[in-house]
Amino acid sequence: MKATQTNPQRLYALVALIPSGQVATYGQLASILGWGPRLVGRHMSHCPEGLPWHRVVNASGDCSIPDGEGRLIQRQRLLAEGVPLTRGGRVNLRLALWSGL
Repeated sequence: MKATQTNPQRLYALVALIPSGQVATYGQLASILGWGPRLVGRHMSHCPEGLPWHRVVNASGDCSIPDGEGRLIQRQRLLAEGVPLTRGGRVNLRLALWSGL
């Protein structure tokens, strides 16, 4: 599906529902919306201010932001919310994955 045929507002409304201390994966969100995970990532890279973007991680529980500062901000925000990380610094999806989707 092309980005022009999707409504990013649907994605943003879904991301706004992710509770503090939990995360969702790009794949989870894509499955709900009927999109591909890369399309979710593309829209998330342009999300509105105030959206809890940091609660969206890749399938291995890692940040998909390529730059160091964005990765650091995401990790700091997740830690501040009490999201459990593995020794490798990834989100422990077994403990933090939002099941409310």
